[in-house]
Amino acid sequence: MELLRLEDLDHSGSIKDGLPKEKELELLNESLVLIRDIGEKARSTQVCIATAQVYFQKFAYKRPYRKFNRHFMAAVCLILASKANEESKRFEEICKIYMTVMNEHKGLRTQPEVPSSVIEKLRKQFVECEYQLLMEIDFQFIVSMPYHHISQFCRTLRDFEPQIRDTFLKVAYNFANDSFLTQVPLIRDANSIAYACIYLASKYIEIDVNVDADPVAVNLILDQYQQYNR
Repeated sequence: MELLRLEDLDHSGSIKDGLPKEKELELLNESLVLIRDIGEKARSTQVCIATAQVYFQKFAYKRPYRKFNRHFMAAVCLILASKANEESKRFEEICKIYMTVMNEHKGLRTQPEVPSSVIEKLRKQFVECEYQLLMEIDFQFIVSMPYHHISQFCRTLRDFEPQIRDTFLKVAYNFANDSFLTQVPLIRDANSIAYACIYLASKYIEIDVNVDADPVAVNLILDQYQQYNR
């Protein structure tokens, strides 16, 4: 998928529509977390979840939030990502999980009963939303992932004990997972994201590795953690 420039992030559809940047990032983060929560309950792979999160970011960059249902679009992105990654997920299953997670986010603990009539209504909405999504991502289904680059780098750490290498790999993967909760995938390729995560992992577990990390990618990933402490 074509990457944006850093300055392009200040010219999204929502910002042009008058939405403050801080509010846009809040809505984006909530939507990406929703995709993660639905995906985890559906036992989707992390690659599938990350793919869906990139789909959503591409869509949300072009469309003002007030003009689409971001919660339902989150589910649509996950279903399309499941198809793209050849993961078998039934539409009814995702819909039921979507409604369960939405209830949980509202503080409700009850498991919703989803009548077949509601499923059919959602299916019709899905067809329309999926077409809109396909148009905005320009039918580009493949999303490059940072995990392979991280794994390759870890194989070069022969001077470290296996336990340290395993911990390093796990921490770097965690940073990579969290990077998809930021706008980094819109402006940097998988290799740049991988090396930013490698750099952050080395600082986190305090080991010295030789890595040239993109400071923009590093700072965008770090910023989400800093927001939690504000």
